Amino acid sequence: MSSQFGLGIKCPVSITALRAFYLQAMIQRLDHAVSAVVVPTMPGYMSIREDCGSNDLLLVDCFCGNHFGHFASGTVTISVQQQALWQPVWALNYVGHHELEVLPFLKTALLDVYDRGLFIGGRGPVALTDVDGPFCYSNHAENGHIGEVEPSQGSHRGCDFAAFHGFEQIRNLGGKEEIRGRCQYHGGLLVPKDAIDP
Repeated sequence: MSSQFGLGIKCPVSITALRAFYLQAMIQRLDHAVSAVVVPTMPGYMSIREDCGSNDLLLVDCFCGNHFGHFASGTVTISVQQQALWQPVWALNYVGHHELEVLPFLKTALLDVYDRGLFIGGRGPVALTDVDGPFCYSNHAENGHIGEVEPSQGSHRGCDFAAFHGFEQIRNLGGKEEIRGRCQYHGGLLVPKDAIDP
């Protein structure tokens, strides 16, 4: 069922509230060992649900991977409950790979941004060096949808929650600077901007 927002119906949650919920839900997801559930109608897919105790907001991360490498693809969706139906209002799509060895550092990079209440394309900081290891994280986020003319550059202060795209990577520091992980992402609102408060 498609969203009814924008057809004379206003989304009951503001962009600011959705952004805050996303950050809180991602902190919950990363801080707690949440088990993924198999999605029976989508072979190879798993999902993780997080509501942070809310009755009217739900974040679902639905993703897939395989045994051929450390690649994954997925979609994070935030839905709002209205009139007993869940209406998707925001999504982030991603595809990439991260070697198992860098996953603890990736979690550190993501929590660094989420804990500070920043949204930089839904991923980690612009740059972060691993103080306990040989890794460097970078995130190149831009406002707007892919292919838009002259999108404005994201910054350390944040990125537009309504429309964004970019990529992150983790590489070795020192002698051989090989890429150990890379993820492309894009996303934004699934409702017209005039149907939701800032």
